[in-house]
Amino acid sequence: MSEEFPIDERRVAAISAVDDMAVLLQRSDLPESRPSWWTTVISVCTSGMSGVDVGEEDAERWAELLVRALDKAECQGGLGVEDTLHRRMMACAVAIQNFGVQKGNEVRDPHLVASRFIEEFGRSPEIVVNRLREAISVPRGVQIDESYYVRIKWISTFRQTIEALARVAEFLEDETQRQIIDDWCNALDSIPDRRIYPD
Repeated sequence: MSEEFPIDERRVAAISAVDDMAVLLQRSDLPESRPSWWTTVISVCTSGMSGVDVGEEDAERWAELLVRALDKAECQGGLGVEDTLHRRMMACAVAIQNFGVQKGNEVRDPHLVASRFIEEFGRSPEIVVNRLREAISVPRGVQIDESYYVRIKWISTFRQTIEALARVAEFLEDETQRQIIDDWCNALDSIPDRRIYPD
C-alpha cells in the first residue's frame, strides 16, 4: 500500500490483511479531525483482533495495531479520550490474557499498561470519583442539556476501562502497583452511571 493508495473510508473498511493495515498506519498523510475515518480503522482492527476466538494467527498483530490506531486517533485529533481509553485497555487485556505477558511490549506488559493508567489518573481514585459524581450531579428541576450526556459517556468509558484494568491486574507482579489498581477496581461501585440529585 503506497502513499498513492487512496485512504477513503470505503477502501479502509475493505482491508482484510493485517500487513495492509500496518502499512496504512505508518503513512505520513493520515487524516486529522476525521472521527468517522478513525472509527472505521478501529472497527477493522477490532474485527481482526476478535479472530482470537477462532484461533486466527494474525489476531495478536491486530491487537497491537488496534492500540496503535487508538493512540494515533487520539494524538491526531480524530477521536477523544472518551472514545479511546476503554478500547485501548480492553485491547491490552485481550492481548495479555490470550497471547501472554511480554515484557517491554506496551500492549502485553501489564506493568506498562498499569503504569500508563496510573500516570494519567493518579494513585488514589478518590479525587477522580468525586469529580465524576459532581459531573452528573444535577439539581431537581434543572433541565439536562447535551453536555450532560457527554459526561455520561465519559463515565461509561471510565467504568469500562476499570473493568478491563481489573483483568490486566491479574498479571501484575509488583505488589505496590497491584494494590493501587485494586483500589481503583474497588472504587468502581462508587462511580455513578446515572444522574445524581444533590441534597
